[in-house]
Amino acid sequence: MVRKQFSGREIAKVLRNHGYRRTGRTESHLKLRWESSDTDEVRIVSVPMKSEDVL
Repeated sequence: MVRKQFSGREIAKVLRNHGYRRTGRTESHLKLRWESSDTDEVRIVSVPMKSEDVL
């Protein structure tokens, strides 16, 4: 059976393992940023966090 729900903490951990770095936090969301070393591409992701997901 495949899991369909993941905590914000789990999602953030996977993204950080793939080169995203934490750039900030707003009340209930964690902001992560990824920059390509080959191009000027930048990706910014906002991950919803619950109180039990606090990093």
